Amino acid sequence: MDLSWIPGWKKEGEKERTVNEIRDARSKKYKEYSKGQYPYRMLSSLYIFSIVVILGVMAYEKKVVTYRAHFPTGEEKSNISVSIEISLIVTDASLNGIGEEVKSYMETSLEVLDQPLPVRIEGKVNTLNIRSLSWVLSDDSPSKSLDVFIALVPSKEWTHFSATSVYLTKGKWTLVQIRDDEDKAKLFSRIENLVTDVLLGIPHLGLIVKRDRRERMEPWRIATMSPEQQKRLTWDCNALSSSYSLRLVHLHTGCSSPSSCLSSSLPSTLLPSLYRFATLVKDVTTLSIRSEHIFDLYLPAFLEEDVQGRQTITQPNIHLLLKEIDSMASPTQSIDPQLKIIIIHSDQKIVIVDGEGEDVSGASVSEWGGVIVNTERVTENVISSLRMLLGVDSHLPASFKREAVPISQWELTRLWIRSVVDSSLRTKLSIRALRSLIKDIDNLVFSDDISSLISSSISSLSSALSNARMPSLIALRDAVVNAERALMDSSLLSLLYFPTEQKFGIFLPLIALYFAPAFFLLPRIIYYCIFRG
Repeated sequence: MDLSWIPGWKKEGEKERTVNEIRDARSKKYKEYSKGQYPYRMLSSLYIFSIVVILGVMAYEKKVVTYRAHFPTGEEKSNISVSIEISLIVTDASLNGIGEEVKSYMETSLEVLDQPLPVRIEGKVNTLNIRSLSWVLSDDSPSKSLDVFIALVPSKEWTHFSATSVYLTKGKWTLVQIRDDEDKAKLFSRIENLVTDVLLGIPHLGLIVKRDRRERMEPWRIATMSPEQQKRLTWDCNALSSSYSLRLVHLHTGCSSPSSCLSSSLPSTLLPSLYRFATLVKDVTTLSIRSEHIFDLYLPAFLEEDVQGRQTITQPNIHLLLKEIDSMASPTQSIDPQLKIIIIHSDQKIVIVDGEGEDVSGASVSEWGGVIVNTERVTENVISSLRMLLGVDSHLPASFKREAVPISQWELTRLWIRSVVDSSLRTKLSIRALRSLIKDIDNLVFSDDISSLISSSISSLSSALSNARMPSLIALRDAVVNAERALMDSSLLSLLYFPTEQKFGIFLPLIALYFAPAFFLLPRIIYYCIFRG
């Protein structure tokens, strides 16, 4: 019978163990158990150490290290090259000799043409042909290339004023008068100036290149320019956008009621003329037109009375008026650049005065718009202001005359060349600027999405410039938009104001709490792996 459950009972012959013996026996069993479990403890420690290291590295890569995707290259390989042909004809067989001399001179002139690098214009002169003047004037076929068309007309067939040496028609043809007793050197120089300065706009392209390179123009160069050329300098340096939002702001003053102003003062030919103008330039730039009326602006605050008793708007007051219009005009959600043309409707006569104190039909402000008084020629003045804002208007020599039309075919060709050069340079400038920022600032994040935009921009630029005879403005528009979107992307600045010192100051205490125990286990793991035998 087992009586071991009784306290103090012991079997006969059983030796009584001391406390130390019991403790040593249990310690021995525990050591044997611990030794058997030791490999599992090491594996568990190694697992925890691996998890901490892997998660720590992932957190460091995600939150501390600035991500940099591959930056595409190749935009510099896209040369800005424009190929043109000069179609030269004579309207009378007696001009064959002088026509051949002009052709030879222009071929030599195009070879040594001083071009604004990196822009390269390649030109050649086609075989001389004979066509009648009536055929030239009736040829209204649109040009499908960036070619130049010149017709040499003898004095006996010249229908314009005798002092007019060059007449630029509304189409693609330009008429040059050939006088019997004219010096050939002057004739050649006039035709060269016509091609390079007027029809192609080489000086204008040079200003665009200087703007792109941030080159400073010497003061003496500006001083040697005529007043009209100095005024044009600001307009020629402006970038040409692929689309504009044109807002006609009708400023009414002295009206008894808004309905009476709307019914009596608006010109009926203004909007149709603007829509026709927008249709003509749609291949180069898109114009979206909208109108707005303001009745509650106190215009007399911006008027000054001159010595003749007239109410005038001076140049300083024009800038104040523009600020007031900006504060009162309704906001727009369009992302396109805005051009605002203010048309002042008033019962009293208002005269606009320029900076030199001369009366002008209107005032234009670079990259903003213009101010025009509603007169009988308001439609013509609005078109003239719009031409100046778009960079279409050019300064012609005194002996050069152009047909009085909103825009001519040769002006569209020149505007196309300008848009090609301008868009290409802006694309390259945006890509170079972004590459420089990524190189100089360590905290800028260059994501895969931005890399894709740059790659798409370079591809569109290369595709647009592959056809030198007729570069694609649609592809160039995509190139500019993608390059500027990449440059202005807000994700670039996600870590800009989080420098490396602050990163480690925040993450190091957090990382230490996880890595310290793991690193304490590392020596034991190594010791076990070496001496486990």
